[in-house]
Amino acid sequence: MLHLKEVHLPFREESLVDRYREITPDVVNEIREVAPPLRGRTILHINATPIGGGVAELLHSQIRLERSLGLESHWLVIEGAPVEFFDITKKMHNMLQGKAGGLSEEERGLYLRITDELADSLLHHLRRFQEPLIIVHDPQPLGMIQNDSLPTASMALRLHIDLSSPNASLLEFLHPYLKKYPRIVLSSEEYIPAFGWYDRAKIDLIPPAIDPLTEKNQPMKLVEARKILARFGIDGTKPLLTQVSRFDPWKDPVGVIRAFRSLQKNIPGVQLALAGFITAKDDPEAVTFVKKVERARKSDEHIFLFSDPAVLDDISNDMFVSALLTASDVIIQKSLREGFGLTMTEAMWKAKPLIAGDTVGGRMQVVSGQTGFIVHSPAEVAETAVLLLEDSIRAKHIGHAAKESVREKFIITRYILDHLHLYEGMQKSLPKTTLLDEPRMALNSKPSAHHYL
Repeated sequence: MLHLKEVHLPFREESLVDRYREITPDVVNEIREVAPPLRGRTILHINATPIGGGVAELLHSQIRLERSLGLESHWLVIEGAPVEFFDITKKMHNMLQGKAGGLSEEERGLYLRITDELADSLLHHLRRFQEPLIIVHDPQPLGMIQNDSLPTASMALRLHIDLSSPNASLLEFLHPYLKKYPRIVLSSEEYIPAFGWYDRAKIDLIPPAIDPLTEKNQPMKLVEARKILARFGIDGTKPLLTQVSRFDPWKDPVGVIRAFRSLQKNIPGVQLALAGFITAKDDPEAVTFVKKVERARKSDEHIFLFSDPAVLDDISNDMFVSALLTASDVIIQKSLREGFGLTMTEAMWKAKPLIAGDTVGGRMQVVSGQTGFIVHSPAEVAETAVLLLEDSIRAKHIGHAAKESVREKFIITRYILDHLHLYEGMQKSLPKTTLLDEPRMALNSKPSAHHYL
């Protein structure tokens, strides 16, 4: 049955945010100053899936941290939607990132019917929440706002994708629903022109960030990383290049393979790992695209593809990715479009030299020649990789600068602080009658324990 299902996360201690104090002390102090007036406020996040992709990863950390600060934060995901719905929303995702084409009348109708049913499910959930601020993530649940029974004044739309050159026909279709959101949150100012008709004062900019305390982002010893990778045939004594990202045309893994072919002529024994485990149910395109990458690989024993999480056996996905990043000499993210690219942030946090495609997300994170390199073609990828593999001192310097850049700009505590300011703004803009209709938890009271279960 189609509905919105709550993701139940385990209890986290109230002092959770203080565990980040050693990494970002000033930001933690500011969070402690900003959070108290929001204590007891219900926050409701809605996205497509609880696993797979950067949005789900962000929400796992974000919900826990918001709860630790006394916010009543909850998370709903789509359950029971037909595969055809996710085919359509993946098509919408691609079109918002600039792919040509359009939605048929049948596709538009199915999308609106499913999202209207999701809105009915949301109304059912709202019976147990007090005046929630509702954050809707990305195109999958976007259309819910068509339902006039929803408290639209309390809703904000959070778009995580690259909107630098969106498909005009899709924007036209979505326009009636986009304009109903009283607030839109984007990752970069480069996406603002797509909403030229929208009040700029109601657009918030919040770049994503990584959680340095997750298993994937914790330090790992090189010997341990090489031991893990040896189980999959990767030779720890030979140079290793890695791209970690879903198998998607926008990530251009085929272009990475072309670059690698050129690199092999200059660096004997060099290895390439392409890792993008398919776990997200909202990306049906991935399985088909993996086959295309397999054909490009041409059974080259020096190219390792990882798409099926079952091959990991007793190793977690996060531990495996941590091992790849730790053991790699160079990380590549040759995307053609990138809304932000947390995989780049993760590589930089591991102090690895990064070669990134010329995308909005790449330019947001990388100062070319200082904290990584921005490239424009497979040939440039190969040329830059040779430079880094032959000059280990420069590679190490670049990696160190990259890590410090992440510490300064892209740690989850800054992301939480930005959201606290977002919630402040949303709360202030609510009609005063909605604040007085029903008593809610006192602002400085302690949240009940039931919502942590």
